[in-house]
Amino acid sequence: MKTERRQQTEVSAGSMADIAFLLLIFFLVATTIDKEQGILIKMPPLEENTAPMPVPEKNIATLLLNGNNQIWLEGEEIKEHEIKSKIKHFILNPNRDPTLPIQPSKTAISLTLDRGATYEKYVALYNEITAAYREMWEKEAQNQFSKEITLLSEPEMKSIKSKIPMVIMEREREE
Repeated sequence: MKTERRQQTEVSAGSMADIAFLLLIFFLVATTIDKEQGILIKMPPLEENTAPMPVPEKNIATLLLNGNNQIWLEGEEIKEHEIKSKIKHFILNPNRDPTLPIQPSKTAISLTLDRGATYEKYVALYNEITAAYREMWEKEAQNQFSKEITLLSEPEMKSIKSKIPMVIMEREREE
């Protein structure tokens, strides 16, 4: 009986490299890379020689988001849907309460976060705070310029934001 020898074929290393390169290009083109999203905040420019201005305690609204996702404003637990109205009441002080700020331009929000709080709750809280400011700016635009805020010029918008500046100080809760 005669044994047949099979002839072994070699695959060219150059061809393999070409195929690997084509696959690499395919996956680079076909793959989408998700961009991380966060809260976009325009930070003020860093000024070297500025001393921090003392802010009276009554001008700071203290918000706490604790590890159980509970929201506390000035030591009182509040619900998420109450944040906007409470912030607006604190900043605008419509009843001229002497324990609240006299001028909206001198107010600040101190936001203290617990590590146990969820990111979703933090974003919801931040959205409520910014919504309160947007509503106050919109009302001021109507009162001062009789225009919607989207129709204001740059100097007009600066005027509104100087009267009611959005100042949010964030810090992590100390145990």
